Amino acid sequence: MNRRNFIRLAGGGTVVAAAAGTLAACGVASPHYPAEAVEAWQGPVGETEVRRRAVAYAITAPNPHNLQPWVVDLREDGVITLRTDRERVLPHTDPLGRQILIGHGAFLELLVLALAQQGVGSDVLLWPQGPLPAALADWDDRPVARVTLKPAGRPDALFAQVLQRHTPKSDFDMARTVAPDVLAALLSSQRPAAGLQVGGTVDAARLEPLRTLCWQSAQV
Repeated sequence: MNRRNFIRLAGGGTVVAAAAGTLAACGVASPHYPAEAVEAWQGPVGETEVRRRAVAYAITAPNPHNLQPWVVDLREDGVITLRTDRERVLPHTDPLGRQILIGHGAFLELLVLALAQQGVGSDVLLWPQGPLPAALADWDDRPVARVTLKPAGRPDALFAQVLQRHTPKSDFDMARTVAPDVLAALLSSQRPAAGLQVGGTVDAARLEPLRTLCWQSAQV
């Protein structure tokens, strides 16, 4: 089975995140995407257990080089324990495990959203047995997080976007402009946050220097 489509379970077994079917259902149908690359974005298929359903959504979280560096332990009732699959890390390019842990954070975020969508709340305890060592080479099997389920989860509007998120693999159409009302809708969707400012423009005279700046920053 393609590792994009499953996650290891401690104690044996896998969680299937998708099965074969129409790519249009996940909103990313395109000749640029091989079928096996987007199967997970169809969501859990035929899964009814709350934790396994949540994990099947969490597997779509962005992670370094799509390594899927996760091991999930469901052996304790009402608990999801997350560990690192130490066979799926980047010792040469990520010797401190920073990228791996960012991926874990994204996984946990989607896990909480997916539980809440099912009416299940959660308490996330990071490093329940203490933090991992600073160097990736010294990491052991201690958990990254312990997620305890509780009643009365409140669905978050962001969940609707979980299966819509994907990485564009095609060229951007530089001649296509963004309609002012679309830009206004994007800006108005910003959540209030202290110190955070969001802006945008469709002014052609301002777009070119911004494009140049983005290109130069990508080369750094």
